[in-house]
Amino acid sequence: MKRWVSWLVLLVAVLGVFYGFVSPYKGAFDLDGFGQLPVLQGGRIKPIDTVARNALLFMNGKQNVRIHQEKILPDVWLLRSMVSPNMTDTYPVFRIDHPEVLALIGHKLEDGHAYTFKEILPYVSMIEQQAELARKVESNQRNAYQRALLLTYQRLMTYFQLKNSLQVEGWHSFDRELMSFQSTLYAGKPLMVAHADPNALSAQDKFVLDGLLVFYKKYQHLAQASFFSSIPPQQVGDEWQSMGSGLLGMFKSNVLSPAIISYAEILTAYQDQDSGRFNRSVATYSEYLVKKFPEVMFRMKVETYFNRVAPFYQSLVLYLVVLLLVLVSWLKWPDVLGKTAFRLLLLAFLIHTVGLGLRMYLQGRPPVTNLYSSAVFVGWVAIVIGILLERIHKKGIGTMVSAIIGFLTLIIAHHLSIQGDTLEMMQAVLDSNFWLSTHVVTINMGYGGTFLMGILAHIYIFKSMLSPSFDEAERKSLKSMVFGTACFAIFFSLVGTILGGIWADQSWGRFWGWDPKENGALLIVLWLAIILHARLAGLVKEKGLMIMAVFANIVTAFSWFGVNMLGVGLHSYGFMDQAFFWLMLFCFVELFVMWLGFAPQFFKRK
Repeated sequence: MKRWVSWLVLLVAVLGVFYGFVSPYKGAFDLDGFGQLPVLQGGRIKPIDTVARNALLFMNGKQNVRIHQEKILPDVWLLRSMVSPNMTDTYPVFRIDHPEVLALIGHKLEDGHAYTFKEILPYVSMIEQQAELARKVESNQRNAYQRALLLTYQRLMTYFQLKNSLQVEGWHSFDRELMSFQSTLYAGKPLMVAHADPNALSAQDKFVLDGLLVFYKKYQHLAQASFFSSIPPQQVGDEWQSMGSGLLGMFKSNVLSPAIISYAEILTAYQDQDSGRFNRSVATYSEYLVKKFPEVMFRMKVETYFNRVAPFYQSLVLYLVVLLLVLVSWLKWPDVLGKTAFRLLLLAFLIHTVGLGLRMYLQGRPPVTNLYSSAVFVGWVAIVIGILLERIHKKGIGTMVSAIIGFLTLIIAHHLSIQGDTLEMMQAVLDSNFWLSTHVVTINMGYGGTFLMGILAHIYIFKSMLSPSFDEAERKSLKSMVFGTACFAIFFSLVGTILGGIWADQSWGRFWGWDPKENGALLIVLWLAIILHARLAGLVKEKGLMIMAVFANIVTAFSWFGVNMLGVGLHSYGFMDQAFFWLMLFCFVELFVMWLGFAPQFFKRK
């Protein structure tokens, strides 16, 4: 019976992965097809599903909205925001955690509570005024209140823009309005050309031109307020346009984009709750896009499934299960649970790898382009090394450290994803040449190796304190793992630092400038070199090696995240001081573990 446990657990995990492909949208409306329609937002073409998910994440930290017992999924929320804003104005989607900002809108801090647009609406002008004052302060000089206020204002503006992306808020029956606009335009354009003198117009002509002016102002507002561009280019060389810009373009040419017609039908059908017409309109427009932009539409489908399956979240859960199985295996059924944990680790790693590969395909870039992707990649590198260590030593330690690092790095990535689109376009300075891509990848491989070394040292310290069965063979095995991982880490850290200097020489005209990020990379190399030298020269023994390896985690964390919190230097592309508390907590915990490394000898002397 025991030998079947491993395969049964693995089967359940695989079924759970495949369940992620099942559409969460039930009902008569083809919301999957609607979510796959492409738009341009944030510098890249993405499906509407991604826009809806990222907007909710940015405003509330979640990808859905709960109203009592109803779970409203992202595409439904977005559609309702555009066709029934009075309804979504009552949805609690705005997360506000700063007590002074809450006091500004007449509320007190409540854990986990989100606020509706209707509750905040009376205070929007006040928030806007305060945000303007906060914006005048340099970003690295703003206090916590100013940052929270600006974040709240940005969330409100995101919601306002989304509501006005395809049709002006409060207007109904877009398709009938479009027909009215076309007839008014055809009647009014000749009058604009023929009668330069307004006094020469008849009452009927003035009525037509006044109606045309109403449409012009309305679509001008739509062009300015739109969150994304929904009209694809008609010809090679054209650019994506927002709905308002596309409609304004009809004043110059009478050509009406198929996208405008399709979106008018889609929104009106959803407003009228006509699922048949909605589905036909989505299907017709999708077929048109597939013929005109086949590669784009394939990428939209892939990204939509990527969003739905959420490979990194699935991997995160599996890494946690693996960690629990390893811990239990040290108490009972070591062979069975140890094999089960390793097989689950391989499955989690496979999902992690597929997710990383899909990100590279969707972005068309190397695996590391921002802090989010660096967290995903650093964990992936550490897990590769951990799996190799497990295959060599077969003691469950490689499995355990892989699970710990995989879980922690994906938790970091999850919190970073709340800031916005994780597949964002790279900054121009980061998208320059081959040397930068190789530098970023290799330096992050060094991060992964260093963190793995530090976690192995944690296991050594805790086992030496708590485990009576921690024998000499296991000590040597852990020492070998730490030493080998340190060699891996210093190689890639050194190569990555040199490659960064080559790129800096080509981009900035100097190989080294003592920039904070450069100093951080150098500190990692120097500390790893000190660790190896101290061990090879006999200056430290096993326990000293482990304590130094734990301190390497602090050095690497400061180089990885701490530099961004300084807000200075040429490498401060991801300024994020809100993580300062967690970085300090991490450093405190590591210092405490280092102290514990001395504890067994201390208590023994006592």
